[in-house]
Amino acid sequence: MKKNIFFILLLLVSLIGFSQEEDLLNNEWILHYMVIDGETTTILNAPYPSIVFNNSSNEFDVFATVNGFNYFAEFSPPTIFNENSFVVQEGGVTLGDCFSDCELENKYLGTILLGFEREFNYEIISESNGNKTLTIVTPEGNIAVHGNYFLSVDELTKRTTKIYPNPVEDVLHINSKELIIKKINVFSLLGTSIFETSDIDQNYSIDVSSLKMGVYFVQVIFEDGNDYMHKFIKK
Repeated sequence: MKKNIFFILLLLVSLIGFSQEEDLLNNEWILHYMVIDGETTTILNAPYPSIVFNNSSNEFDVFATVNGFNYFAEFSPPTIFNENSFVVQEGGVTLGDCFSDCELENKYLGTILLGFEREFNYEIISESNGNKTLTIVTPEGNIAVHGNYFLSVDELTKRTTKIYPNPVEDVLHINSKELIIKKINVFSLLGTSIFETSDIDQNYSIDVSSLKMGVYFVQVIFEDGNDYMHKFIKK
């Protein structure tokens, strides 16, 4: 029995790895944001950098571009694809002059991708609506998050803002990884303002222990003018 369980687990692990690699190869990945040395660069407007992977002898195994002009490619294939990592043997960048996107080119093509014999870790997360996200972690610990869709401001806000626990008994935590919070408001179910503050940072906690049991809303307003409304239950 134990032997059978072992083989079942081994099969499941191999299927997960196969699925990850298949997803990696069968999508064009649009860059959403990068975190380089702790600094975040978010892509919400054109140009939209992208990367594709090919397990093929007649194409670049890895090909990335910012605006279709200069590009990064694996010039000495084959790239080694594993279930949660890939190794680029000889990654190079074309030497044409950049025009209006020099900083973005340098960060994505240069800092994130360029180099020799570099192993990148990756993770692909699939959502019920068919969207997928690809997170690539460089050997230096920098991060590039992609999707098989274009990122909107609303999607970025939802993905980077965490409000927990829910239901809550005493303290409600608000965390925004990429967006700067300007103001927080708490409303009752009827829209009555209960609490507001502007003295906050990207990690903030609200004491809700004095609230009666029920449903409330917290509104998080960001420095760029966008906001995020989230329902929570006080137990």
